[in-house]
Amino acid sequence: SECSACYTGNRIGLSMTSAAAGASSLSNAASVAAFPITATTTVYGAFLTTGSSITGTAGTLWGGATFGTARAVISGDTLNVTVTMSLT
Repeated sequence: SECSACYTGNRIGLSMTSAAAGASSLSNAASVAAFPITATTTVYGAFLTTGSSITGTAGTLWGGATFGTARAVISGDTLNVTVTMSLT
């Protein structure tokens, strides 16, 4: 389930760059999205949307995925998320 109370900061903006000219993917590896955690929980995945509100329902869902392994987090942790989008 969603844990909007586990992260109380602003929506994280991603800075996506292509790997090389003509590359078919974009990534934020050069500027990882860092989420400061404010409660104890387990994080199972993430999603990417154009919505501007953490708890909102407006916007376009670009994609989502579960992490390879669920991540237990506690208040004070920072969860770093790298996103790579392939263009076909």
